[in-house]
Amino acid sequence: INECAFFGHNCSQNCINLEGTYACSCKSGFDLVEDRCVAQGSPPLLFYSEGPEIRFIDYQGQYQSSIVIGDRIQALDYDPIEKIIYWIDSFDSSIKRAVIPDIKDPNHGMAFTQDMKLQSPNKMIDIDVDWVARNLYWIELDIKNPRPKGQIMTSLLDGRYKRSLIVNDLERPSSIALDPEQGTMFWTDAGFAPKIEASWMDGSERRIVIKDRLGFPSSIAIDYSADHRIFWCDAKLNSIESASKDGSDRTVIIHSILHHPISLEIFEDQLLWSTRDVGEIFRQDKFGRGVKVRVKKSSSPNADIKIYHEKKYNRSCK
Repeated sequence: INECAFFGHNCSQNCINLEGTYACSCKSGFDLVEDRCVAQGSPPLLFYSEGPEIRFIDYQGQYQSSIVIGDRIQALDYDPIEKIIYWIDSFDSSIKRAVIPDIKDPNHGMAFTQDMKLQSPNKMIDIDVDWVARNLYWIELDIKNPRPKGQIMTSLLDGRYKRSLIVNDLERPSSIALDPEQGTMFWTDAGFAPKIEASWMDGSERRIVIKDRLGFPSSIAIDYSADHRIFWCDAKLNSIESASKDGSDRTVIIHSILHHPISLEIFEDQLLWSTRDVGEIFRQDKFGRGVKVRVKKSSSPNADIKIYHEKKYNRSCK
C-alpha cells in the first residue's frame, strides 16, 4: 500500500513511501519536528482586517498590533519581496498599499497609505499578489444589475496597465488564489451554480475544478509546500475541504459548527479561518486532527486574513 498516494498521510509536506510504512520530510527552510514541518525563523504572524484597520496577531493571540488605518478594509494581501501590503478599501471601492513597518519593533508606528488610483464603479471583492511576475489580481462584482456579474482584473504592482482577464460566466466570484510557481490561478464562484475554477494566470485554459457539493464557497487557499493542494471553506455548508489541484482526491477536513467561515489561510500544518457570524478567527490542524483553537475574538465579522512569514511563499523562482 502506498500511504503517500492520498491525502491524510499526516506528513506536513513531503511523504516518502517505504515498504510497509512511510516517512516524512520537509522542504528547504523547514525543520521536521515529530512529522510536522516547522518554518525556520520567527513564528508566523497573522494579518487580519478589523473594520478600518489592518492588524496582526500571533497564533497564541497574545501579541497584536495595528499597522494600517484606512476606511473599510475588504480584503488584503502582501508582496513578500518588497514587504508591501495591498488592500481593497470598500469605502471608495479602491486599492491602496503601504510598506509594512518593522513589526518586530514594538514601537513600529503606522504604515503610510498610498492611493494607487485603482478605483472601480463595481464592488471589489478580493485581491492577490503575484510575487513572481510582479502583478496584482483582484475580483470585481457589478451589483447594480439585477443579475450580478463578476470579472477578474490585473495590473502591475504599481497599478499601471490595468485590464480585465476573465469577464464571462462569472456570477458571484468570492475569492481568488494565485499559484505563480505553477502559473495557475484558482477562484471560487458562489453564484446560482457554485463552483471552483482555474486557469493559467493570463486567463487562458479556463476549467472547472469542483462543481458539486458546494453551497457558498467563500475562500480558497493553496498549500504551496505540499503538492500545491487547494483548500476552500464553504460559508453555507459550514465546511472546510481540500483536493488536488485537478479536483481529484477531494476530502472533507472539518464539517461542524464553523460559524460560516469567510476567509481561509494555510501554512505549515495549520489551517486558519475567520467567521462571518461572530467575527472570530480559529486555527486547526490541516488534516482535521484535534480540535479548533480560537486565535482571536474579533469585534468585526468578515475579517480577511493572511499569514505573514518569510517561508510562506517559495521565492526560488524569482
